[in-house]
Amino acid sequence: MQKNLMKKSLVCGIILLFLSTTVVSSSSIHVPEPLSTISISGTIYGLPLDGTGPVPVENAKVSLFGGKLIGGITFAFEKSLPTNSEGYYSFSDIPVGIFFVFARKPGEFLPGFRLVRLTSSQPTKQNQDINMIRLGGGNNSQVHVAVIPSSGSFNGSMGPRLHSNLTVGTIWGTYQMRNRGGRFTGEWNVFYQNVSKTGTMRGMFLRFFVIGRITIDEMNRTLPIIGFIRFTNGSFVGRCMAPRGPALYFWGTSS
Repeated sequence: MQKNLMKKSLVCGIILLFLSTTVVSSSSIHVPEPLSTISISGTIYGLPLDGTGPVPVENAKVSLFGGKLIGGITFAFEKSLPTNSEGYYSFSDIPVGIFFVFARKPGEFLPGFRLVRLTSSQPTKQNQDINMIRLGGGNNSQVHVAVIPSSGSFNGSMGPRLHSNLTVGTIWGTYQMRNRGGRFTGEWNVFYQNVSKTGTMRGMFLRFFVIGRITIDEMNRTLPIIGFIRFTNGSFVGRCMAPRGPALYFWGTSS
């Protein structure tokens, strides 16, 4: 009798152990490891405001933020790394999903970002470049208030999606204020198919940006524009206030 009870107890223990193991394994969530071929890479560029073109930004901090929905559960994903001497960055072993790539270098550039989507059919994205606007004045600058004069100069750019034959970063010119609300007219020089052409522009000031439209007579085409206001010494206006009085008052750095 005692031997039979011991056998029954042993059998019951084995059954309970098997059931508990089955329950644990069925309740766990398996998250597949990302493939090593899934990656995002590109170069961080700093845009100077003298029309010479972008330059790589060394030791800029690049952060990757995103998420992926697996089995009804959202898994956050984040990575950060610095750029090398050529401004290059590269993230690997990233799951499929939608990500923000955010670049910053405080004190020298305004931050920039771009949205990147990785899919199973397109797991690798190269040349995901990000442009950051260079601040003027250097490290020893003091923040002060500057008033936009009734006339002056600024730089701008047109994205390649707006017109494939217009080169980004080769648009600059002068402006003339039309009223105290910040609207302006003027002329810009642009490069169209490597040939310099003159365009007329109309727009307004918004924060430290100039927004508006430019018409190039030879092209008979009107395109959106965006520009960046500078001080008379050429340094970039980094921060600003709302319009006050007969002009726009801007906070910024000046060397």
